[in-house]
Amino acid sequence: MVRARTTPLRTHSPHGWFSPYRHVKWVDLDSHGHGVLDVTAERSRTDSYVVSDRTREDATSTRVRSYRTRGGTRKVERVDAPVR
Repeated sequence: MVRARTTPLRTHSPHGWFSPYRHVKWVDLDSHGHGVLDVTAERSRTDSYVVSDRTREDATSTRVRSYRTRGGTRKVERVDAPVR
């Protein structure tokens, strides 16, 4: 018998499996979704979304995380609201 993994691989740096990769702040390897990257002269910004059920045409998506880097810096910051 083969046992399937029952716990999700969701994690965040620096305590997760990818901690050597300082630029990776969060990953969800179990859900299906998409990301939106918005770049301006002042900042770059990414919003990550998870799809409710990828097998359904009427599936919805929910924003789960957002990060930004301000121009002239090398610091990634978590933000609370999506790009509008």
